[in-house]
Amino acid sequence: MSRSTAEVIGILLAAGAPRRLMLRAPWPIHQALKEMAEQAATCGMDHLLPDGLVFAPDPDVGLAAVGVGVGLHELAINGVLCFAGETWEARLQVRPEALRPYLKLLMKLDPMEAAFMHQVAETWIARSRIAEKNWVSVRESLARIRKSATQRRQAAVGATR
Repeated sequence: MSRSTAEVIGILLAAGAPRRLMLRAPWPIHQALKEMAEQAATCGMDHLLPDGLVFAPDPDVGLAAVGVGVGLHELAINGVLCFAGETWEARLQVRPEALRPYLKLLMKLDPMEAAFMHQVAETWIARSRIAEKNWVSVRESLARIRKSATQRRQAAVGATR
């Protein structure tokens, strides 16, 4: 059975993937799909992959799954994802009530296939938490650097008076 990228992402969201996708850190979904493709090839689950899934070098995510952006936009257009937050907090937020069609698709899968999709969703969650932690650390570090630089400038101005 052929599946679009949006459909596979929707099934992963129904299987428990992250409920918010930070726009500043898009790599977790690409990494999860890459691992999904690798594991699917070894355990005969290739039919669960999006049609024509290919990876291309990308400066933001390393190896990007081609079509993920289009799939996410399709889910946003269909009301599964909505935009929330601004600047550092900009994200796509999952609307759980809109996941029903994808939950039905997940429930139609063989138990081994559903477990496989759940495992990929868990990988995506783990990668998203790492990305989130890294961005929080960067923001805190930048705040300390700015505060330190301001204090040094104030001390230099005070010393010259």
